[in-house]
Amino acid sequence: MTLYPKKTFDSLYKILKKENIGPSLSFNVSHLVQAIRLIGKKRNIGRKKLAEELSLGEGAVRTLIKKLKAENIITTSKSGCTLTEKGLVLFNSIESKIKEIIPIEIKELGMGKYQVGVLLHHVDTRKVSRGVEQRDAAIKAGASGAITLIFEDGNLIMPTLSNLSEEYPNIAKKIISIFKPKDLDVIIIAGGEKLVSVKYGALSAALTLL
Repeated sequence: MTLYPKKTFDSLYKILKKENIGPSLSFNVSHLVQAIRLIGKKRNIGRKKLAEELSLGEGAVRTLIKKLKAENIITTSKSGCTLTEKGLVLFNSIESKIKEIIPIEIKELGMGKYQVGVLLHHVDTRKVSRGVEQRDAAIKAGASGAITLIFEDGNLIMPTLSNLSEEYPNIAKKIISIFKPKDLDVIIIAGGEKLVSVKYGALSAALTLL
């Protein structure tokens, strides 16, 4: 079974749109993506640990697990959650695009106490105009802001705005050394005052391109 990346994320959004009995959901598609990534990387993870890693309450994680299980994405046992064959396909599809989600420290960017960067591989760079959609998604998720960069011909470009490698070479070199991007990879860096909000801000911004 092959699932192309766009269908991967469409299928996750559909999970959230399905009728929910009880309180409104306290998680979004970013949490689903991160849950699948965590379960896939660890192969098996308990509910309490998953709640801790996702920065969600145990009640929210119970609902999240229930929804993933209902879609045959995960199975559960006393030892924890494991991806099904369908879940592994989703995981591999996500990992083919999202290469890194890592906290960084580049104070020169002036983006708050914390910064988190996401490296995206093989995305349609035509979807990036001035990075406004990515910035807005990051802010909606709790970050203070975000910048979107394209690595092209050895340079970090802020589309329609500037060539970061020419205008701020030291910052550009630092970003390139951290992420080691390939040509036409996209790097999104979100910033803010709370690390968990910045992390989900960066991931939410990345999902606008997927």
